Amino acid sequence: VLAAQSSFAEALTHFQKAVELSSGKDEQSLSFLALMYSETDQLGQALEAARRALTVAEQAGDTQMEDTLRQRIALWQSGARVN
Repeated sequence: VLAAQSSFAEALTHFQKAVELSSGKDEQSLSFLALMYSETDQLGQALEAARRALTVAEQAGDTQMEDTLRQRIALWQSGARVN
C-alpha cells in the first residue's frame, strides 16, 4: 500500500523489517526491498537485495522469480531504473 502511494522511503523500512523477520529467506520480501531501494535511488543496495533474492529463489526452485530478478539485475547494472 505504501509503495502504491509512492511512500517509498516508508515502505523501505517495512520491507527491511520483513526481510529481518524472515531471516532473509523470503524471496518476495527481498525482491520488494530491492525495488524500494531502487525507488529511493540506492542502486547498490537494490542490486545486493536482488542478488540475495535470486539466491533464495534458486534454492526454492522458483524459476519465474529467478527470471524476473535476473532481468532487474541486468537493467540495474546497465543503469536503468525498474518500476
